[in-house]
Amino acid sequence: MKLNWKDILERVIWTFVQAFVGAIVITPNLGWKAMLIPAIAAGLSALKNVILDIARQQLAEKEAKEEEEEAKEDEGDA
Repeated sequence: MKLNWKDILERVIWTFVQAFVGAIVITPNLGWKAMLIPAIAAGLSALKNVILDIARQQLAEKEAKEEEEEAKEDEGDA
């Protein structure tokens, strides 16, 4: 299974934008550094989700290959 990088990038960017806009609404008088911290946190969270998606897909592919190999071995034994 191939990763859809366009979808992943779009989700990461929109998560960052949403968090940044939320930070502007919540902390308008605290300065730009205070507004950037929640946006960075959300961006890191989105990045974590991307890494988890990649790991899940790789694990699923590995398990599928192992099941396929086991099925071939079972056919050879029969």
